[in-house]
Amino acid sequence: MQGYDYKTLLTNKKARTVFLAQQQRLIKLLKSKGFVEAALMHGRKRKQLESQLNEDLALLADD
Repeated sequence: MQGYDYKTLLTNKKARTVFLAQQQRLIKLLKSKGFVEAALMHGRKRKQLESQLNEDLALLADD
């Protein structure tokens, strides 16, 4: 998932959607291959990133 920086994810909805979908596919692949710990770690990081993006988007909307 290279090529994405936080600013791009914050300002470009398509990039954000693609990135989060790629993350979800990675998590599913890790689980299916038996890498449950890695899948859980990536899942937590994805959830944390999505939460932070939503908070920052709300702040931008308030401006």
